[in-house]
Amino acid sequence: MGSPYLNFLKKVESIEDLDYGDFMRKANLYLNELLEDETVSSNPVLMARVEAMKKYIQFQPNWDVETTKDQIHVDTENLMFLDSIYAS
Repeated sequence: MGSPYLNFLKKVESIEDLDYGDFMRKANLYLNELLEDETVSSNPVLMARVEAMKKYIQFQPNWDVETTKDQIHVDTENLMFLDSIYAS
């Protein structure tokens, strides 16, 4: 099984919906799956970072799918970096 972060990122990048509401529902589903992953759920710092992503995806969106996908990509790379620090 691959990294939960890479799996999340792959799923989000595969969303082809241009309507933000449709995109948000799918991205939020994948984000909730990431939150349930033991790697994330066992670390309060990672949980907080994922919750911050939820805020801009669901609760305070900019309504632009591509910009949001770009931000998700950056934040997911940051999560992988933080996870590698905590794992060592």
